[in-house]
Amino acid sequence: MVSPEAADAAERAVSAGAGGTVELDTEDGRITVAVPRIVYLKRYTKGSQPGFQSR
Repeated sequence: MVSPEAADAAERAVSAGAGGTVELDTEDGRITVAVPRIVYLKRYTKGSQPGFQSR
């Protein structure tokens, strides 16, 4: 999980087709990600439960 600001920064870098890296502060510490290697971003609010619901 990352902060909304970190997610915004990663999304902007991918959308701009930027090269290089982006640093993300996560719950597990800081990581550096190569922007050209990002192929998937998923955004959801903390506490939401991904998965299926029964009706």
